[in-house]
Amino acid sequence: MKKHRSLLLYYIVSGSLLVILLFIRFQYPELLDLETRWLAVAVLPIVIGIFLTERVKKIKAFGVEFEAFPSRNNIGGDEEKLELNVDLDEGILPTDYFFINHTSFLRPEKQEEFMQRTNVNRPHYDIRVIIDSYYRCALEQIKYVQYYLHKSYPEPIQTRSNRSDNFCLKEVANGEYVLTAEIHLKNTTRKILLERYITLWESGPIIDK
Repeated sequence: MKKHRSLLLYYIVSGSLLVILLFIRFQYPELLDLETRWLAVAVLPIVIGIFLTERVKKIKAFGVEFEAFPSRNNIGGDEEKLELNVDLDEGILPTDYFFINHTSFLRPEKQEEFMQRTNVNRPHYDIRVIIDSYYRCALEQIKYVQYYLHKSYPEPIQTRSNRSDNFCLKEVANGEYVLTAEIHLKNTTRKILLERYITLWESGPIIDK
């Protein structure tokens, strides 16, 4: 839905620009003597909008080729997710029914505090970890999530049960490692295990939560 709104804005900008250029060309030709082909400039906002909303992955213009990379931090709201009716007890789920998303960032002003807390003389990164899904209502099936962090943490096993923030884990890391999430589901004893390598970026991608 957000992409549709953004694209509509680019259409409005292009239409407005085209009207202005045509008005100036025919009413005040002495002010703006444009060849007709240059009126094509008015469609540039539409082209840019289509590109930025990822409706087209690659554009080649003016001798330069641009390629869009798919967003890795946002899968859209519930209205953009897929419908899928599943029986969790049957154990038949798509591999992407649940997945871990994470980001990290470095706060220079907090480094001294973090190093004193851990007695580790290396950069400390804030990390954020969430559980997400491409399928509508999938997260509603989760009772709670148990995160297994690196054994060096004072509390290596942590539990999150807040659905509203996607079971968000907020921690600090001074090294990369593989994190495991054990998803406990409602109305079934079945558990789902997920793993993700925690990469440390100074300014990582923005995630929804």
